[in-house]
Amino acid sequence: MSANLRTCHGGPHATHLPQVPWGCWGVWPVLCGGGTEKTRISLRSPAMWRTRTRQLGLSAIIALALGLFGLGQPALATAADNPPITFSVDKPTATPGTTVSISMTFTNPEATYVRFAYQSLQPTWETVSYGMKFNFLTCKGDASVCEPGGAVNYTAPIAPGASRTVTMTYEVAADSPCVGNGTIGFYAYLHYEFDNGKNAKDGSYFSPTTAVQCAPSGAKAAHSHA
Repeated sequence: MSANLRTCHGGPHATHLPQVPWGCWGVWPVLCGGGTEKTRISLRSPAMWRTRTRQLGLSAIIALALGLFGLGQPALATAADNPPITFSVDKPTATPGTTVSISMTFTNPEATYVRFAYQSLQPTWETVSYGMKFNFLTCKGDASVCEPGGAVNYTAPIAPGASRTVTMTYEVAADSPCVGNGTIGFYAYLHYEFDNGKNAKDGSYFSPTTAVQCAPSGAKAAHSHA
């Protein structure tokens, strides 16, 4: 059983929690006692624990299901014309062995301060089904927590209209597929709270994709003789 437990380090609130399916990371920062004051607040009473677990657990499961099966991408963003998260990638195409950077910017769309903003990042169903291989290297930017290819806690508070940006860089594996429809893309599950914690919103948002193309045979030969 111990192999199926995830440890959440939070000092006096350290907790062991069941392992969740890939992609359900939206739940853990709230269940774990560590991290920011916001992540600890839900442990102050059993009632708050149960409420937060039900709310974020359901949201994360829905986001996972939609992301895995590639359903409803436009509908997932609650404010499709002005989504709170925007993406950019530095390369629309890449070859195995090269790096790609993906930047994500959270902009507070509310009339009050956002005091907590959490985001997780997962590869899309297409990325997984095509067998694309890559490895995240770094995560940098305006965040108190910035895990390469994982969780982000944007630096808060965030004033109305203000933004926070993080950039993650990954390397396309040398043996990654590079023919056919192979692309690498991601979706972000977002949960943020505003109006002094009285209101919260959740959603999933899809990044642009990067097509992985095979390096020209001449480039491969030159590399092999280098």
